[in-house]
Amino acid sequence: MSVWLPYISSATTAVVAVVAIVVGRLSSKDTLTTQLKQRMWERRSDLYVDALKTVQEIDVREITPDAVLKKAARGGPVLLLPYLDTPEWREFSARVDALASDEVRSLFSVWERCLSGWSWCLTKAATHSDPLGEFYKEARSELQTSYQAVAAARGLLTDQIRSELRFESRPFPKFTYVAPEEFMGAITELKATDHPRVRQSPRIRTFSREEHATKLQLDLPPF
Repeated sequence: MSVWLPYISSATTAVVAVVAIVVGRLSSKDTLTTQLKQRMWERRSDLYVDALKTVQEIDVREITPDAVLKKAARGGPVLLLPYLDTPEWREFSARVDALASDEVRSLFSVWERCLSGWSWCLTKAATHSDPLGEFYKEARSELQTSYQAVAAARGLLTDQIRSELRFESRPFPKFTYVAPEEFMGAITELKATDHPRVRQSPRIRTFSREEHATKLQLDLPPF
């Protein structure tokens, strides 16, 4: 028996060495996976903050049919949302596709489709700008509805991002929408079952006195 002891000892040492190598590799793989997940989460978090900032900066209410008509009267095409036609926006949109969760990516797409619907409604309102015209009231009503759709989509996206940043699990929000076929899939009306929480209220931005009236400019909240 003593003759075999050196061989058993050597075999045991070899097995221990192999196990140590395997465990070391698995540990390194787990560490690398954890590091990659952490890096992915950091990049996603940065994207989410940028997304919240972006959807709040784009305020479609600042662009009115009258403003569009004035620009069109100067000649040449009028860009309704010029910041969407830039390399920076295309890079941002690519980051959303690459880094966002499926839920955030879907709600971001809904928000973009609401922007598209607003552009159609704005164009229609600018086309039928005569208050005495047959389609004036209809066009203005549809434009107002499109404002509300953009705000609702922005609210749904914001709530989803906030829940993910807090590591909360929430069901995908329920909503209904209208996307007229003649508008090529653009959303002109959106109603959410669970209304997003309101964080801000309208405030007076500027005050001025005119000859026979007081003029106030409201700063409306994002949603």
